[in-house]
Amino acid sequence: MDALLLSAETLLPVHLDDNRVLLLLNQASSIDAGNPRIFSTRGWFYLFTLNDRERSEKDFREALRLSNDADLLAWKGLGYVLMLKGEKAESLAAFKKYLLTNKDDAEAIALVKRLENPQ
Repeated sequence: MDALLLSAETLLPVHLDDNRVLLLLNQASSIDAGNPRIFSTRGWFYLFTLNDRERSEKDFREALRLSNDADLLAWKGLGYVLMLKGEKAESLAAFKKYLLTNKDDAEAIALVKRLENPQ
């Protein structure tokens, strides 16, 4: 399973073969359905590669469920999804949950400030 996930993560940044990445992530989720990292990774793929907010939100929420709310990248991803959907209060809560442990993430800090003080 780790090999499938590693293969998918290697292909993610270069967008060489989105169908292959999705296939690898789906295979990994079938093999290890209890691994939050798989769902978090696939959530990011759905969000920024396929622009599929519904599936990305579902995967981020599954990663959080499986990790007992400990998957920080899922919190950040959920914050993005909810922000893009216009769900300001929920998005803000997700980003703040992420920032409890990642206090130095300038990008997330800027997003929280923007959500708290819209121009």
